[in-house]
Amino acid sequence: MTLLQMLQETNPDALTIDGHDSALIGIGGQFGKCLAVYDRAKIIDNLIAMGMTAEEATEYCAYNIDGAWVGDNTPIIVDLW
Repeated sequence: MTLLQMLQETNPDALTIDGHDSALIGIGGQFGKCLAVYDRAKIIDNLIAMGMTAEEATEYCAYNIDGAWVGDNTPIIVDLW
């Protein structure tokens, strides 16, 4: 079973980030819900691979992904240190 399949089984309403399955690193909990957890650096790497510069990808991620609240099932974005 894949991580995405486990997420869908635990919370069918959990939202994911289109085009960034490779950045999905786990399932996290918030207020009693299981949510998708993504690695910010991998998202930025994916955006660069799609043709953005590092600066554009970082800015796009900050505004359009980190800054997006789409309800209680919004994915969690983490920085791994």
